[in-house]
Amino acid sequence: MNNMKNEDIALLFRTLGQILYNQDKINKHFGINKCDSEWGWEDSTTDEYSNQCFRAADEYADDEGYY
Repeated sequence: MNNMKNEDIALLFRTLGQILYNQDKINKHFGINKCDSEWGWEDSTTDEYSNQCFRAADEYADDEGYY
């Protein structure tokens, strides 16, 4: 039943990774997520999810033989 090719899955992961990356940059631009010495927090989760999506895309791309 799974008709998706690795190329399609890689594209989806790469796109999701880019969306998450852009979200993180927008939040940092507006100062929504930052490392503040008083508060001591930063949104590292979005960054990590973005990196995981890019790695997954690369794995699917490698399986398909393209990049």
